[in-house]
Parts: sequence; structure tokens; C-alpha cells
Amino acid sequence: MVVLLTGQWLLSKRMAALLLSQAFGLELSPGTISAMERRMAEALAAPVAEAHEHVKAAPVVHADETSWRESKSRVWLWVATTALVAVFMIHRRRNAKAAQVLLGEDFAGVLCTDRYGAYHWVDRRGLCWSHLLRDFRPAERYGSEWHGRRMVGWFWPVGESWLRGLPGLTGTSTAP
Repeated sequence: MVVLLTGQWLLSKRMAALLLSQAFGLELSPGTISAMERRMAEALAAPVAEAHEHVKAAPVVHADETSWRESKSRVWLWVATTALVAVFMIHRRRNAKAAQVLLGEDFAGVLCTDRYGAYHWVDRRGLCWSHLLRDFRPAERYGSEWHGRRMVGWFWPVGESWLRGLPGLTGTSTAP
């Protein structure tokens, strides 16, 4: 409960202690709250490491990163996902070295990302379809309308063809 209050609901240690006092009559100091958080982190260390190893060895991984505020500093929240597992990592940098920490320097699977350069070291890399479509739309509206329309027009049949190849899915149109 303490880790849920401070980790998920972002209560300060002082506010979590106050809530536990008022709701349950538990008198805990902020230092005790910190000790409970450390114990939970230790308890979760092995499953987190196992999830991280799963991602590093997976045949297909999707990855992304976004800025994150921590102690008034900007850091980066990285994520790598497979069909079954998601691993999050907070890192001070947004670069190839951070991506290698997340995926492993010897990552040999297929990686699906946006076009950010931190992933250029991966040999087998696919580009995210939604990022591509997002880039095609401005070309259709503001750049070369003819080329933009053709790119957007190609997007849907390719996506539908891919969907038809997946078990249990049909290629019903979602084209605008």
C-alpha cells in the first residue's frame, strides 16, 4: 500500500504517512516510508531483471523514449515492449548508449521504432507505421499534395494486407 501511494499516486512520503495515520491509525515517519520503498525495490529486483533479459532476447521489440522530470532535472523515460513484457528505464541521456543499456549491446532481434538516431546501431529495424502516417499527412496537406496523397493511399492497403496475415484478425478498412 505504501509503495502504491508514493509510486503510483505520487504522494510525498509525508503525505503518505499522514494518509496512513488518518485512515488506519498507523504512525509512520517519512524515513520508514523510504525504508519500505527500498524493501519493495529489492523484492522486485529479480523479476525486473528477468523481464529485462526477456526483452533483450526477444525476436521483436518495440521501443520509444520520452522526456521525464526527476528532481527538477530532465531525464528520459525509455520503454521496450514485446507481446508479453514491457520494461521501463529512466536514464539521464537520450542517446545510443542509453538505447544499448535498454536493449543490450548485442540485441539481435527486430526493433520497431520511430526514426530517432539512437537506434541506428540496430541491424534489423522497422519503422513505426503510425509515425510514418503522421509524416505523410503534412506532405499531403502542405507539401506536395500529389505525393502526400499517394503515400497516404499506399499506407492503408499495406496495413490491411499485413492484418490479413495475422491469425484471428481481419483486414477491415480503417482508412479515412
